[in-house]
Amino acid sequence: MSNLTGLPPRQKPQKPPPAGGHMAWVKTLPCCVCGRAGPSDAHHVIHDRYGARRASDWEVVPLCREHHLGGTSAIHTGKETWREYHGPDWSYLPAVLELAGLSHMLAVVGRDADGKPLR
Repeated sequence: MSNLTGLPPRQKPQKPPPAGGHMAWVKTLPCCVCGRAGPSDAHHVIHDRYGARRASDWEVVPLCREHHLGGTSAIHTGKETWREYHGPDWSYLPAVLELAGLSHMLAVVGRDADGKPLR
């Protein structure tokens, strides 16, 4: 079967495997910005994500309440301001996954070794 271009239909990208207890584990880590001891919020990365694709549960980094939702320095208060001060949120992913011994998950969720989206 083909479409109007004569090419086979595009396949949907495969979803990563279920994250299981990964998010609960991330919540035990200190904030990746200020180092405040956990429990932290498990923040799904949002920088450079376009369209309706939601980050998988593997794409989470630990943020204290102030850096996640709470204060004027919270990522959900000002996404671009947060990026200016702390860099893109995905840049913290490699360190989190390496700490868990799961560096290979970067490729599975479509990210390069620095955590940047490949798509």
